[in-house]
Amino acid sequence: MKFFTIAISASLVFLLWSLYFFWRYDFINDPRSAFYGTLLWFVSIVTWSIYAFMHHYRNSKPNERERLSLREKFILLSLLTLAFIVRLYKVDRYATLLDDWYWLDQVRGILQGFVTTPFGFIGDQPSNLPAFIVLPIYIFTGKSYLAVRITGILLSLGNIVIMFYLARQIFNKSVAFFTAFFIATSIWDIHVSKIPWINTTINPVLISGTLYYVYKSVTQYSLRNALLAGLFIGISINLLYLAAINAIALLVYFIIRLFFQKHKVQTLTAIATIAFTSF
Repeated sequence: MKFFTIAISASLVFLLWSLYFFWRYDFINDPRSAFYGTLLWFVSIVTWSIYAFMHHYRNSKPNERERLSLREKFILLSLLTLAFIVRLYKVDRYATLLDDWYWLDQVRGILQGFVTTPFGFIGDQPSNLPAFIVLPIYIFTGKSYLAVRITGILLSLGNIVIMFYLARQIFNKSVAFFTAFFIATSIWDIHVSKIPWINTTINPVLISGTLYYVYKSVTQYSLRNALLAGLFIGISINLLYLAAINAIALLVYFIIRLFFQKHKVQTLTAIATIAFTSF
């Protein structure tokens, strides 16, 4: 118990210290402060991971079907509200960048009828699908250039929710809430949510969504889980180069699982369903 207390306390101290660097200095124009702030954030994640895995092996397996209580739902909603506020604060801190105009130009093209398909190239990306996600935010905000950055914030919140349920599935509620808190206050996640690189904010959602539904597919197979896993992988392959690495990592995972797990039929069924859906 004393080790757990030290680990979680150290994680929180390093996290708060990294937040101080983030709010005190401009990471883009001050590389040295960015290095120290990122190092502190990294150490907080490492100490937190040690706590999570040690806590997992020292406690019984969680009941993933147990519903969240009203109090727990309020805590999760509060974490999401906190995450939204810290990302929205000074969202216009950086000047309009090239990526802002990339996506805004695509959105305007959709409204004017020039862009009619989500399969067109934009910059170095193989799909302009994110422009269709920005579109409703662009209209809602009165055609503001900040629509691109607000979309990134909403994608970040989506990643927090998925990671909460993934941590709850693998570990327990306690670890899940701390996971949500650490992502909500992560200087890296806050930073990329304030800049218009939509591909950067979509990557975590696609990767965490893939991991969540693949894990559920192989541990408690259902057609729904396998189809959703395939959907996330399919979008990753066709949308973003980095997220497409999902497919390679999962191939290695499934090969290892087939060698060491007894329930090979269930795993093969999940693989076949996911592969069919993704392609």
